Amino acid sequence: MVVNRATRSPISAVQIDDATLIRRGESMLAAYIGQEIVMMHMTSGRYVGLDDISGDIWRRLEGPCTFGDLIDKLEADYDADRKVIADDVRNLLTEMLANDIVQLDVKSVQG
Repeated sequence: MVVNRATRSPISAVQIDDATLIRRGESMLAAYIGQEIVMMHMTSGRYVGLDDISGDIWRRLEGPCTFGDLIDKLEADYDADRKVIADDVRNLLTEMLANDIVQLDVKSVQG
């Protein structure tokens, strides 16, 4: 079970579909260092580093977008199957949500 560290609430199942709206978390400051992004949560003081692919996703979230639009753009730029991209990005977003890096307008299933 993943736990949102900011709220300490469980994220047992997050349903992310093409219509899910994704936006950057409001409490994150980011600095670009070469190809990597180093971020700090302003409330907790926690630091996070993003590699080149997760950093690319962060850059694409400059403004809110739907999961479907994000996957469409990634599919156009990366040589991979759409389902593989979607599954990987869904896992990354779930982890980012747990760390208050992104906000998702989704339905959460507790259990």
